[in-house]
Amino acid sequence: MEPGVRETTLSMLQDYLCRLTGRLSSPGKNTFLGYYWFCIERTYSMLEDEENTMEFLEKLKSIPHVDLQFVNELKNWPSYDLVRETRQFREIINTLETRCREEHDRITVLLRTHDLIQ
Repeated sequence: MEPGVRETTLSMLQDYLCRLTGRLSSPGKNTFLGYYWFCIERTYSMLEDEENTMEFLEKLKSIPHVDLQFVNELKNWPSYDLVRETRQFREIINTLETRCREEHDRITVLLRTHDLIQ
C-alpha cells in the first residue's frame, strides 16, 4: 500500500461519518433513519470501532420495517468479521430476519386477500 493511503482512507471515512451523523438532526430524518443507522454502523465497522458498530446495530432492531438487503449485507460484509461471532450480533441478525419474515408473511396474506397471488 502506498504511503498515506491508509491515512487518507481513514480521513475519508471519518468525514463520511460526520456527514451521516449530521443528517440525524436534519428535518425528514425519520424517513431515512434506518438507512442512516445502517450506513453509520457499517462505517464504524470499517473503522474497526466495535463499540459504536454495536451501538448502531442495536438501533436497527427498533425500526419497524427491515430490508432483507440490509440483513444480507450484515451477514456477509467483510468488515463485520470484527463482531460477527458475538452473541449480540447473532441476536440482532435473528431479530432482523424475524422482522423480515413477518413482513413477508403479512404482505403475502394481503396479496392473497386481494387475489393478486395464489
